[in-house]
Amino acid sequence: IYGVEKKTRTYESFADFSAFTAGIGTGTATDKKNFLFKNMNLPNFVNFMAVRALISEEDVNRKNFYAFRDTIDSQEWFLFPWDKDMTFGMSYLTTVSANRNNPWQSTSTFYHDPTGTKQWCVLWQLGYDIPEVRAMVGRRLRTLMETMMGPVGATIPGTTIMEQKLEEIRAMLLTPPPGLATDGNYRNRASFDTWLGQHRTALFTTYGPSSSYNMIPTAASALPVVTITNAVANPPTAAIGYSPQDH
Repeated sequence: IYGVEKKTRTYESFADFSAFTAGIGTGTATDKKNFLFKNMNLPNFVNFMAVRALISEEDVNRKNFYAFRDTIDSQEWFLFPWDKDMTFGMSYLTTVSANRNNPWQSTSTFYHDPTGTKQWCVLWQLGYDIPEVRAMVGRRLRTLMETMMGPVGATIPGTTIMEQKLEEIRAMLLTPPPGLATDGNYRNRASFDTWLGQHRTALFTTYGPSSSYNMIPTAASALPVVTITNAVANPPTAAIGYSPQDH
């Protein structure tokens, strides 16, 4: 394991993390899918990946997040954010070949990174390769797009949640505490507005439901039809400490 730091339970080895990385990277496609569904908290993973795409995070491909394992209870892994400086348009590029506006950037299918690092992530790749996970991320992302970003050509400037939250942050950066200097790019509202328009187009159109990428669906129905084909009243316990997830 390279570049991983333990923040808690430092008296333990990296055995659990080693087992996780091995499980998502070895075996057949079915083996890896079953492992992810059993060991990853899927609602957390789906939301993490959707938010990552919404804010156009450019530096979370192989680092800049926490991985937490609920060792005592569910034994599932969770992802938590850290270091969000390269978001909301920082290092953003609009060309598909640059891979910076792709909702699933750093997967092997879309790793057209113009730099030499070619930041490919096994976990992101596995999520993309599993159709059910890719569909859940797409659906969650579409919901966030509708509620926080607003669609192309039908959104009043300054009214979205993303813009309002950005203004709160920008206000703090305009008058930083003594001794703290901030990059002017983080205070530049014009560059944010440019990115917001470009990223709306990327998510709603370039990678949207009318494209060939099969990443982001159409808006959800206000009255969806839910069909339950079967139910298991007492799901079997697959392993010690494993609780079947309600997804």
